[in-house]
Amino acid sequence: MTSTDTDINLIENLAAKVSRSGFNILNDFPQIRDESLNALKVTGLPGNKHEEYKYFNVSRKIKRDYNFPLPAGEAVETGWIRSRLVDDNKGIHIVFINGIYSKEFSNFDTPAEGFEFFLPEDSGQGIKYILDTYAAERQNINKDPYLDLNRAFPNAGYAIRIGKDFDSKPVYIYHFVNSGVQDLLINHTGIVLVEKDAKADLSEIFISENEDHHFHNHNTELITRNGALVNYHLIQETGHDSVNIQNTNIYQSANSRANTYTFSLSGKDLRNNLNILLNEEDCESHLYGLYFISNNDHIDNHTTVDHRKPHCYSNEYYKGIIDDKGMGTFNGKIYVRPNAQKTNAFQSNKNLVLTDTATVNTKPQLEIWADDVKCSHGATTGQIDEEQMFYLRSRGLSEESAAALLLHAFAFDIIDRVELEHLRKYIGSKINSRLGYQFSD
Repeated sequence: MTSTDTDINLIENLAAKVSRSGFNILNDFPQIRDESLNALKVTGLPGNKHEEYKYFNVSRKIKRDYNFPLPAGEAVETGWIRSRLVDDNKGIHIVFINGIYSKEFSNFDTPAEGFEFFLPEDSGQGIKYILDTYAAERQNINKDPYLDLNRAFPNAGYAIRIGKDFDSKPVYIYHFVNSGVQDLLINHTGIVLVEKDAKADLSEIFISENEDHHFHNHNTELITRNGALVNYHLIQETGHDSVNIQNTNIYQSANSRANTYTFSLSGKDLRNNLNILLNEEDCESHLYGLYFISNNDHIDNHTTVDHRKPHCYSNEYYKGIIDDKGMGTFNGKIYVRPNAQKTNAFQSNKNLVLTDTATVNTKPQLEIWADDVKCSHGATTGQIDEEQMFYLRSRGLSEESAAALLLHAFAFDIIDRVELEHLRKYIGSKINSRLGYQFSD
C-alpha cells in the first residue's frame, strides 16, 4: 500500500489544522509525531486492498474537509449529559465533549490519593514521567495507519497515573459528541500508567447525541507494571453517521493481569484494534467482547495477543449479534514467540445472525513458534436454535418473547463477567432496551 497525492494533501491539511488548534499531548515528543507522520506519507490510508481493512474501508470518508474541536466547545444540554453517566457515586467521572475536557461535568475536584490526571496543557514531573514511560514502550506495538494518524495529530487527550495506594475507585471516562457541527474530526489519545501492585477499574464510554457526521479516532495506551491488575471496559453507543476507530494498546509487565471488555452497541462504522503485549513472565490476560449491530451498521474487531515470554496465559471470548443488514467482522491473532514456552492461549468467537441479509466475517488465527504450549482457537456462526425456540414457545411464550429471552442469555454470558455492579447494570439496561424487554439481573 502506498500513499497518493490526495493522501499527502490531506495529511498536510490536517497538520496545519492541528497546529492551529494548539492541542497535542505529544508536543514534547516530536520523534513519535514525526515517525508517524512520515509513515502516513509512505503508506497512505488503508483501502479495500489492504488485507486488514478489506471489510472496513473508510478512507474516502476521512478525505472530507473536517473541522477540529476548539477549546470553547459547543453548548450542551445538561440533563442529557447527566442522564448518560453511570450511576456510581463512588466513581471518578471524567467527561470530554467533542474531544475537549469538561470540568463542569467531571467530578474529581478533590484529588484522590494515588490518582493523578493530566491534560495536554499541563506540565511538570508527573506528566513527564508518564509520557517518558509511554515513549519507551510504544515502539513494541503493531503499526496501524489510523494509529499513526492519531499519533501524528492528537488534537486532544489525557494522561493518568494510578499508584498502589489508590483505593480502587472505578474511573469512568466519557467521550460525548454533541457538536451540531458536521464533519468533526477528533484525534484523541489517552495514556494510563498503572504502577506496581496497583489496581485499576477503567471504563471508556463513547456516546453520540445526534446524527451529525463525525470521525472519532481514539487511542488508549495502558501500561501495567509488575503485579498490577487492570479491568478495562470499552462501551460504544454512537450515531448511524459516524466513524469510530479505537486503538487500545496494553503493555504487560511481570505478574500483571489485564481484563478487557468491549461492548459495541451501535455506530455506522466501528473499528476496534486491541493489541496486548505479554512482555514478561507470568502475565495473564482475558479478552471479552460483545457486539450487537443492526440497521446497515458495521463493526470490525481486530485483536492481537502477543506472547513473548514463558508462563503466560490468555483467554479470548467474543460474541456477536448481527441484525438487519449489519456486518460484523472478527479477526483475532495469537502469536506465541520462540521464547514463550509454557504458554496457554485460547480464543473463541460465536455469532448469531438474525436475518438473511446480515453478514459475519470471522477469522481466528494462531501462529506458534514454541513447542511446549497449550493453544486452541475456533469460531461458530448460526441462527437462533429452533429447538430452543420450540421449547420456549411450548411453554406459552410468544415468538418475539422467546427470541428476546434467548438473545438475552447469549449476550449476558459476556455481560455477567463484568465485576463492577453499577457498570454491569448500565450495560445490561442498554441490551434490554435493544431487545425491548426489561430482564432482571
